[in-house]
Amino acid sequence: MDAGGKDGAIRHVMSGVNPQGCEVFSFKQPSANELEHDFLWRATCVLPERGRIGIFNRSYYEEVLVVRVHPEAYEECFSATSTDHAPWFAVPADDKDDARLIVSQIVLDALGELTLAYPKTTPKRRHELEAIGKLLKKE
Repeated sequence: MDAGGKDGAIRHVMSGVNPQGCEVFSFKQPSANELEHDFLWRATCVLPERGRIGIFNRSYYEEVLVVRVHPEAYEECFSATSTDHAPWFAVPADDKDDARLIVSQIVLDALGELTLAYPKTTPKRRHELEAIGKLLKKE
């Protein structure tokens, strides 16, 4: 987990994304306030708002595993929490180029599954926007 290249992978994979629409959240040792809540409370507090990308640079698995030190702690965690909707991916960190390529493909696949569309507008609002566009072109 530590020194696994998470920071570098995030920088590399997200380098082409407008930073105004993307935020990275790093989770360090829980504060006293965070310890008073359930273990996912602090992650819930920083979920991205609609239309933004949020990256957690300390994943849920680390929150679950922080108190466990045995290898079966990983298998149990992954088996209990990986779903078709939110699968886990174990990415080997011994080759940075391959790891970044794998992460990039995972992100591309996930984005490709989204049903994104521009917001719907009314004919009246579209006419107003076209009028504003024409005024701006004259300036």
